[in-house]
Amino acid sequence: MASLGRPRTVTIERLIEAGQAITLPALTIRGIAARLGVSEVSIYRHVECIDNLKKIVAIGIIANNDIELPSADTPEDALVELGVQLRDFVEKNPGISYYLSHLGAEEPKILEQVERIQSSFAHTYDFPLAQASIAVATLTEHAIAITSMDPFSHHQPLDRIDSSIIDDYPTVKAGSTYIRTMSSEEIFRWSIRSTARGALSIVGLV
Repeated sequence: MASLGRPRTVTIERLIEAGQAITLPALTIRGIAARLGVSEVSIYRHVECIDNLKKIVAIGIIANNDIELPSADTPEDALVELGVQLRDFVEKNPGISYYLSHLGAEEPKILEQVERIQSSFAHTYDFPLAQASIAVATLTEHAIAITSMDPFSHHQPLDRIDSSIIDDYPTVKAGSTYIRTMSSEEIFRWSIRSTARGALSIVGLV
């Protein structure tokens, strides 16, 4: 009777799970080997280098992410909710925004996710495929970009700014005063809704 042998300690699935826990910016060959309790040599049997490891982990994180498909009454609201989901995903997975922006046609697992979301928008709201794809892609790029930067740097309280300076710039002061009436969540949703409304309008869907 053939022996079943010992289970494999290192698998792609375990690399992805451990890499996600470590986070992409902090990921190293030594660190993931220590987390899995194996030698660095064991890791190198599965990856070529640290860049290759990060790419494998990033693809796995994206492929395993279950973005909820649109269910809102309007496509604009659905795009806003998509933007919020993407923001939460990027914040939960530091470093993933680079891979969301740079991985594409050569990665079938990512294309499957993109197709799933874009085609759902097309079918849910009876949109032509091309326009649905463009609207969703535009919204996605915007949500990832503003989440990856510091989108609320302009939200600092005015009392932290020298009034003798800010008073010389009345338009800046007026905008800063107005924005203080909104929470960070409201600012984000306002920005995403502006993008959603503009994208839908430009491609002729509203």
